[in-house]
Amino acid sequence: MLPAYMTALGTSSSAATIPVTLQQTIKNGVSSSTAGMVVPLCATIHMPGSVMKVVSCSMAIMILTGGTYDISLYTAFIFMLAFTAIAAPGVPGGMIMASLGVLQSVLGFDQTACGLMIAVYVALDSFGTACNVTGDGAIALVVDKYARKKENIVVICTARPRYHIQKISNEIGANSFIISSNGSEIYDVKKQKIIWAKYIDKKSCKLLYDYAILHNIRIVFVLENTEYVTQFTRNDNQTLLTEDNFDEIINNKVKQVMV
Repeated sequence: MLPAYMTALGTSSSAATIPVTLQQTIKNGVSSSTAGMVVPLCATIHMPGSVMKVVSCSMAIMILTGGTYDISLYTAFIFMLAFTAIAAPGVPGGMIMASLGVLQSVLGFDQTACGLMIAVYVALDSFGTACNVTGDGAIALVVDKYARKKENIVVICTARPRYHIQKISNEIGANSFIISSNGSEIYDVKKQKIIWAKYIDKKSCKLLYDYAILHNIRIVFVLENTEYVTQFTRNDNQTLLTEDNFDEIINNKVKQVMV
């Protein structure tokens, strides 16, 4: 999390550091789906470094100005501050501005004390932000570990061939099975192998092909990583289907035929 820590020192903003925090969290082994949820959320509501700064700086000012304080007073102050932190924006100085009302109502700070509080807080703001973002990464690790322990099953069911949605599967964290080609194939994502498949027989392929050619209908034969078509569309996986290569194609495992 060092790059995120250094970025936070430079920006003093949890929100501005989100891209770096997200990148480093994923590098630490957190799934992209979990990191994408936890990091932006924590950048807004998780501000332990900011809360510690407000508490320590306010106590220092109380001591310097001869104010009275005790455990019960600061217990109430920290409790109110926790709720304030949830609503505080993740921008430079956002926490201290949101805390002014609590400082005045609970600790009895006047305008002079609030002004001094702002000055001290801003001087240390970047270190509190760095604490916040590294904590965000730690929370993401815990949440990801819990999610994996629960073994949530994410299954994709699609009429498309598997190679069309492999990238989407990785992005959304589909960690179990892909059912593709209208149910003709079940693919185990973890083991990276086909665990069940039903292929179209040669006789049916021949009947469909002859009918499509007779009526000038575009037909597509879907194999493992290639589509054989009588008419091209915008697809890199397509190869022209002709009478010359038809027999060779149907001798392979045809998963799906589309017209």
